[in-house]
Amino acid sequence: MVAVFGLPVGIVLAITLLAAAPGLAQDRTVRFGQVNSLGDVGGVQSPNTGMLHVTGGLRIDSADYFRGAFDDVPERLDEVVIGPDLSLTFELWRDRPGFFSGLSLTLGTQNGFAEQVQPTDSLNDWWYESNNFVGLAATLPGDWVLGVTYTVYASPNDVSPTFQEGAIALKYGGSVFGVALNPQLKVAVPLDREDVAFQTGVYTELSLTPTFRPFAPVTLSFPLAVGAGFDGYYGPGDDASVYGSAGVTASIPLAFIPAGYGRWGLSAGAQVLVRDDDIRRLSTFDGDDNVILLGKIALTFAY
Repeated sequence: MVAVFGLPVGIVLAITLLAAAPGLAQDRTVRFGQVNSLGDVGGVQSPNTGMLHVTGGLRIDSADYFRGAFDDVPERLDEVVIGPDLSLTFELWRDRPGFFSGLSLTLGTQNGFAEQVQPTDSLNDWWYESNNFVGLAATLPGDWVLGVTYTVYASPNDVSPTFQEGAIALKYGGSVFGVALNPQLKVAVPLDREDVAFQTGVYTELSLTPTFRPFAPVTLSFPLAVGAGFDGYYGPGDDASVYGSAGVTASIPLAFIPAGYGRWGLSAGAQVLVRDDDIRRLSTFDGDDNVILLGKIALTFAY
């Protein structure tokens, strides 16, 4: 499948080039709410003061694990995941009085390209992941953001089954005793009810991302998460499975890029993933380790 529940990437790229034309920079930035393919929600800053924003980037990951489970690319040093991501966000309104002071609609696609350990006869041999989503992010009083997301998790080379999911997330973007902790609570429910993994039950996740700036221009963040699947979410007969992750990420803004081309940044980090035996046994292509070490590099932009 070359077009998978398509957000046409060519159209999004064309809009990106038009939106990033030089000479459009403003003296100030705006902040808007945005969801992503996993159902997370947060705030994004952009030098574009208009109501239409383009965000995205290019990721390089050492492996791919979805909520603790093997996701087609194992923990090996001889291969990496290349992940181009693009999103369009429409601010439906901004800075209005009332409970919902801001509301935005996001459409996006998250993709993964890597050499496969699973056999495939597809012409899209390396294109193993295309997660396409749409969602709303609402700005609430007191630095809270609420997100609702619908995602289609698809596999263009057919190494994994396609499934759909709805998620709701609530995140606090303010500071606690002067420290930005970014706590988030998320609940996701598969919308297909077939008897295969990730298509039944419910998934819950609590995450924190303490963020500091020890010295300019470097920002350090320490993402922490605990996720649990219930009522067969990780497979038939699995009542409850749990995983946890902890990591560190260093990021810097690419200030040499003019603001008319958007807000660009570069980040690199590492993450440790710990999962229980039920999650580890989901795939025969996974290893025997309950502890997984992941490395990540990302180039991002927002306009």
